[in-house]
Amino acid sequence: MMMSLKAVPLAKENNYPQNDVSWLFFVSATDTPETPRVQVPQTYDPYGRQRNNPWYLGQPSNMKQEITYDPKTNTYTFQNKIGSLNNGTPGSLNMTDYLNYDIEKSKKDYWRKRAGASVGGNSSGGIIPQIRVPGEVFQNIFGSNLIEIRPSGSVELFFKYVYQFNDNKALDIKQRRNHMFDFDADIQLNLKAKIGDKINYDLNYNSKASFDFENKFKLRYEGKEDDIIKLAEFGNVTMPLRSSLIQGSQTLFGGKLQLQFGKLLLTTVISQQDGEKKSVTLSGGSELNTFDFRADDYEENKHFFLAQYFYDHYNEALETLPLVNSKINIVRIEVWRTNVGSAVTENRNIVAVADLGEPKPAHRNINTTTSREYPTNNANDFLQGVNMDQLKDLNTAFNYLKVYRGGMSSGTDFEKVESARLLSASEYTVNTKLGFISLNTKLNADQVLAVAFQYTILGDTTIYQVGQFSNEVETPNCLVVKLLKSTAINTQIPMWKLMMKNVYSLNTYQLANEDFRLNILYRGEDGGIAKGYFSDVAEDIKGVALIKLLGMDRLNRQLDAVSDGLYDFIDDAATMGGTMQSSNGRVYLPLVEPFGKDLRKVMASDPVAADKYAFDSLYTQTKVLAQQYPDKNKFYLEKNYINYF
Repeated sequence: MMMSLKAVPLAKENNYPQNDVSWLFFVSATDTPETPRVQVPQTYDPYGRQRNNPWYLGQPSNMKQEITYDPKTNTYTFQNKIGSLNNGTPGSLNMTDYLNYDIEKSKKDYWRKRAGASVGGNSSGGIIPQIRVPGEVFQNIFGSNLIEIRPSGSVELFFKYVYQFNDNKALDIKQRRNHMFDFDADIQLNLKAKIGDKINYDLNYNSKASFDFENKFKLRYEGKEDDIIKLAEFGNVTMPLRSSLIQGSQTLFGGKLQLQFGKLLLTTVISQQDGEKKSVTLSGGSELNTFDFRADDYEENKHFFLAQYFYDHYNEALETLPLVNSKINIVRIEVWRTNVGSAVTENRNIVAVADLGEPKPAHRNINTTTSREYPTNNANDFLQGVNMDQLKDLNTAFNYLKVYRGGMSSGTDFEKVESARLLSASEYTVNTKLGFISLNTKLNADQVLAVAFQYTILGDTTIYQVGQFSNEVETPNCLVVKLLKSTAINTQIPMWKLMMKNVYSLNTYQLANEDFRLNILYRGEDGGIAKGYFSDVAEDIKGVALIKLLGMDRLNRQLDAVSDGLYDFIDDAATMGGTMQSSNGRVYLPLVEPFGKDLRKVMASDPVAADKYAFDSLYTQTKVLAQQYPDKNKFYLEKNYINYF
């Protein structure tokens, strides 16, 4: 088969500029004239257009381009060279086309340098180029004129608009439609920066890190050999020590300064510790844990009495453990709290009243109507005098209660909550004998908690009720319920007592009676040494163990009424009544104010010592304010327990 070769100027075939003298070669077979011609591009084109063609295999590394200017014709000639030999046919451009070519080339070279991929291959990498600061002053201070910043990582932004429609006729029109804008970001950043040779900055940040201490940064100044300041660091620092007796810490956040005066090397660290080292003893597939916590470390905003009656009779009911001395049996309860997020199906507007059901109301113009101490809707005349039609609408109820009975205070006497959420039975536990609830999650300071409940009394067939249940009032009318926690913090009102301050979390689960020890200690003036008794008190209480003095050691392990020096472990305190909830590691002390008024009561024979030791502020002030009394805050709960695995 015969082959023929034909050359055609590239400009004719592709309408390129006429002064572009690049050529195309067509190959065809003479015996098959119908066969289409195949274009084989020449390797030279000053514009680089043929590089998109699959025939182009790239420029050899030893091939250089030489550009010469011809003043006679006012044109620029392009010639590829291999060493001193010409390669290929030269091309030429007039002045106008060359200027366009030079501008385009300059743009490409500029963006290559900005992207860290310069043609010369000498870039330091990264999207931020190195910065050189002229002058000897900068160099003398920082050791170099170079500023370098190298970021790496990724940033993802998520935007979402959510619209929900629930065609539930029981809800009003506003509650059927919900609009929500959702925004989230996923940031993973690693940054290394240098100023000269002396200052370094390192940052490692991940928005989805499990712990805060995983996000680290450090600003470091490192002096030269003859400098007094050898090292200065701020951020995540370490304090390694060469001694095996005293070990340094590797998880510090603060500042570190290292100075050298001749042969003296001085290292100073001012920081807070982000982690701690814990020693664990393992034996036979179990872990022994020993540590203590202060009396002010109770769980706040999670455990609440349902009424003042249950606060007043808590100690009395637990004096006869393991039997609970209570005539009350709660048979039904609904728990409402401020809703967080979009509305759900179990939402209602509520008006929560603090004095509802209280035989001894706190408001000056609400009067007692019964001689009995049990909480009921008819225990005072609040509901007898109120206009219930005014409480059906949320806005009307607010204005009405502001003037009712001489004026009721929002946040103290009542709360109105729009679209409060009814908690499911799995979100809390209720002690039907002692009358308190324990929430699974802690309430925020701006959230409201309210209830409605029914109960019976031993020997009485009547069902007593406090508040209104959701099936008793049609939607969208408001429910009138009992207020347990408001948005305002006021320690001077009776409602403050409804929050239990005698429940402590051990931060563990599945405790066993035989492997648990709890002791009450007091760290007094004797060098802060912890003791389990008082030595400078009246003779009848001198040397008596605190757990026994406070009624926490009345029984032995067989639950006989014999003290054995150990904390009484009686399970199911959250639901039945006792001192422990082993399933979630909670301690329920059998006194409502064990280190306050209850301690004063057992120390009645020595009132001077009672004034010295009683920590009343723990129960009459907020936790933060109570912690400001270090002379009283000296009680500790020491615990030992074993976890099996």
